[in-house]
Amino acid sequence: MLTSLRIPVAATVAAFGLVALGATMESASACDGANVGCVDNPGNGTVTVSVTGSLVRGGSPGSGGGSTTVSVPVPCYRTPLWTGKEYFDGIKDGTITGAGWDEWNPEPWAPYAGYKQHKNDTEGRWYVPTCTMLDSFENFEEFDKFSLNYFLNNTGVYVEAGEQPPVPPVPPEVLLKAATDSMTMPEPAFDYNPDITGNLDTLVNLDTWFWLRDPTGSGYVAATAGNNSVRVDATLDRVAFSAGRAGSVACDDTGTAWAPGASSTCTLAFQRPGEHQVTAETEWGLTWSFNGQPRGAIDPVGAVWSDVLVVAQSQSLVTEVD
Repeated sequence: MLTSLRIPVAATVAAFGLVALGATMESASACDGANVGCVDNPGNGTVTVSVTGSLVRGGSPGSGGGSTTVSVPVPCYRTPLWTGKEYFDGIKDGTITGAGWDEWNPEPWAPYAGYKQHKNDTEGRWYVPTCTMLDSFENFEEFDKFSLNYFLNNTGVYVEAGEQPPVPPVPPEVLLKAATDSMTMPEPAFDYNPDITGNLDTLVNLDTWFWLRDPTGSGYVAATAGNNSVRVDATLDRVAFSAGRAGSVACDDTGTAWAPGASSTCTLAFQRPGEHQVTAETEWGLTWSFNGQPRGAIDPVGAVWSDVLVVAQSQSLVTEVD
């Protein structure tokens, strides 16, 4: 069983260690916001993720929606340790021996393949597997399984000066958080009828129709790093309008724009004249998938938008009395 500490010691340990991560999600910068999957801060466990989709918040416009990049922490990655010369000299003089390797790896320890090719290089470095536990893991056992698999399937790699180390694996849950944190739901701005010209909008006791200006009922956000991608699909499940004493109404759809002969379930009737705040609320159901494989539903999200209507008392003019 792996312990919670994997500490890289340059003189004695071959390839493992714990590097504490304090990184939080932020706008990507070191990777210039474009190199998808690049290691944003080598040795500090962050990776640039590309986020695209019709519901991307604060992104640049693009086909099918917006796009942005964010930097996210990853639990396992490669951190720079020895130069080519340091590693060669350590193997030669016996200060690098792979001590502790057999405690978790059934294969016999051996120096990194091709290490002699870099024996005189003082600029490039060996990047060694490193893991640290993140909040994205529900418990240590889950992290232990993930990190053991990473160590068994990854070894040190040599990275020439100025080059990028390989993209570390980004767990699906980390990509999911990148997607949902970059998602914004459209404000449910609405129109209504009657919409009387001048200072008045509608009349007391008259059914006033409401409908969303944008009837779009679906959208998505996708977060991608390297060959892995998470997609979150949103579906508009509920639209409701409320206005204090006028009550509230849950609509069958996004409402129907008024037209002669049409009908609607999205109506409110105001009992008193004056200004009335009307609020539209929407609820969106979310499902997600990883590399095209469905992962199920996650917590729904919503949006709210309000407007003030001026309601007038209807007047009747009597012109003739029998």
